Amino acid sequence: MASVMNAPHIDFRPSDSADFLSAAIKNYGVIFFAAYALTFVVYSYFFTSIIFTNHTFPNAFIYDYPSYKTLGEGRWFADMLISLFGGAGIQSLEMIVAAGVQAINGILFSTFMGLRRKEEIFLATAFICVHPTFLDYYSFSADHIAFTFGDTLALTGALALQRSPKQPRAFVLATLCFVLSLAAYQPKIGLIALLLALLLMQISIGAGFEAARPVNFREFALRAALAAGSFIVAVLVYFISTKLTVVYDSGFRTHLNGLGAILVQFGNSYSSIYDVTYANVDYLPRSFRLLPAISVLFGIGVVILKAWQRGPIWAAIAAALTLLIPPALKLAKIINDQTWDHSGRIEAPFAYASLFFLAAILLTARGRRLAMAALVLYIYFFAVLGSQETNTAAFKSVYDMNRINRIVVRAEPFLLSRKQTPVVVIGDMKDNFLDRFRQYQNTTFSSQVRTEAFASYRQVEIMNFFLGHYGFASPTMAEVKAAIAGATGRKPWPDSEAVYFNGESIVIILEPYVTGTSVTWASDDQSR
Repeated sequence: MASVMNAPHIDFRPSDSADFLSAAIKNYGVIFFAAYALTFVVYSYFFTSIIFTNHTFPNAFIYDYPSYKTLGEGRWFADMLISLFGGAGIQSLEMIVAAGVQAINGILFSTFMGLRRKEEIFLATAFICVHPTFLDYYSFSADHIAFTFGDTLALTGALALQRSPKQPRAFVLATLCFVLSLAAYQPKIGLIALLLALLLMQISIGAGFEAARPVNFREFALRAALAAGSFIVAVLVYFISTKLTVVYDSGFRTHLNGLGAILVQFGNSYSSIYDVTYANVDYLPRSFRLLPAISVLFGIGVVILKAWQRGPIWAAIAAALTLLIPPALKLAKIINDQTWDHSGRIEAPFAYASLFFLAAILLTARGRRLAMAALVLYIYFFAVLGSQETNTAAFKSVYDMNRINRIVVRAEPFLLSRKQTPVVVIGDMKDNFLDRFRQYQNTTFSSQVRTEAFASYRQVEIMNFFLGHYGFASPTMAEVKAAIAGATGRKPWPDSEAVYFNGESIVIILEPYVTGTSVTWASDDQSR
């Protein structure tokens, strides 16, 4: 029975490389395909349809290499992955591959946590596949694989330090994986920090894979130094790489906080955990919104109790590591306070942290059934949320593309015949009716598919696509100011006077202008 129910750990050693794939398929193949099937059911439209967002263009076009991702954003490994898969964001291809990578991530994290029973590994993997924070991974036509594989690299690095802590090659492998993960997407620094904190926590309590080899304080200090050293070296190597590759000013993307802002965001990281586990749990039904707080608190209690059984000093170490988890989760924000809030791709480490504490309960004799029940509830609610978000995204795409086409049809008669005509769009399209498709608001782990598709920084590019040629041009700042001044008193869309010619530019009023209303980006605006 044990051979059927348990999936033995697979060591990541060169001597095992010949049998690694066959062993992985034998032990995890059914789990992988079951989790993949669940992902397909929940996110079906992402596999089979075009989900139109404000990043569809230019992400769906052929990228030059190196592209702006390397030269402006420092994401040189993401750029390599895009080039490897053909140099363009083909949404269905990206989704097919990324869904498989994410299922592997769930299996890797289950192994990292020390889960051995196949039903436990499946539930943990399914949790990672359908957690609402990961929907944002699939919201950018060209980045599905980079986002998911960035997690794979972080997990592989943590596993290398876990399985072969005394081997120099494990340190080198972990450092390399962390560098590539950061080069796929810089906010992965939070996931890397979290995994290293969780690794040290496992060592301190002798849990999971560490149960077979309890360590003394000296060995713990050595492994903590190796983990910290790998992290620091990886960050330094990646930072140097950006100095060699980034040639454009990327504004807020490359901002670094000063000491004062670091301290502020460090303190804010604790309140953010309160927010996602209790105050703003709008990703679950109202009657279950205490579930995240309860499961995390009980999981922390289990960890501290296990550490206490080894001694009060170990309990103090476990408590200190627990206190480091909120800053680890928000490390991207601590480094750069202009990092997006409540963005799923950035909040993703929280999914791994919450699953870790559920697994801590799962690995106890008394808590196993409760943790299994909690996982089943989570997966059910997340599947409902994910399928509704997918359905909403599909309807929103139909709505957005049809409305943009109507706008272009109204604007086309004003085009100047011999040259591109500047266009100024004032305001956004409204789609408040889309809330009727969703049971849960999920503002905590929001995705890019929810944002304004006809975004001010993409309007000219999008309008030219629907027009079929390059008839529209970006306005100058002077033309934007003139358009805003001339829009006063005019009725907005869909009124007949919402589209008109002003000087030598076309003006489209979607909303009455007030301070803060979005307006088409000007070609000569140096602040962008």
